[in-house]
Amino acid sequence: MALRVSLLAACVSVVLLAGCGGRETASETPAADPPAAEQPASEVPAAPAPPPVPIPGFGASVGDLPAFVEVFAGGTIVQNMKLNTEDQIGGSVVFTTTAPAVEVLAFYRASFARHGLEVKVETASADVVQISAEAADKARAISATIMVDADAIVTVSLLHTQPKA
Repeated sequence: MALRVSLLAACVSVVLLAGCGGRETASETPAADPPAAEQPASEVPAAPAPPPVPIPGFGASVGDLPAFVEVFAGGTIVQNMKLNTEDQIGGSVVFTTTAPAVEVLAFYRASFARHGLEVKVETASADVVQISAEAADKARAISATIMVDADAIVTVSLLHTQPKA
């Protein structure tokens, strides 16, 4: 487990520093109000989850993501990268959205629950929330890092792993 968490943390760093690739926009969504005042992650109200929408991505298509990796509707894809180790496959997907961060966080809490993933870690600071979950058998793991910039643009980085077939 520690190796998987370390791998996920390292991938987040690589993805955030890379910031390269083309951009494509998913179905248009209306502009949202800026995020609500900063709240601890445990106090963020749950919101109904919008249906997942595949986003054509740069490099690997996000259409080939595992079912447990849902991309928030209306996002603009920044990067999609596949990971391949000796015994694991996975990847990272980075996108931006103007939806409120609390809505994005609620979507990922609901998504993880829908796919039978238990939240193991949820941390928050003034402008970043990270939520990580895994299956009971530890075969699938996912982490969502949700960041808000000064212009209320939300950047989401998803990292996921599962065993090779």
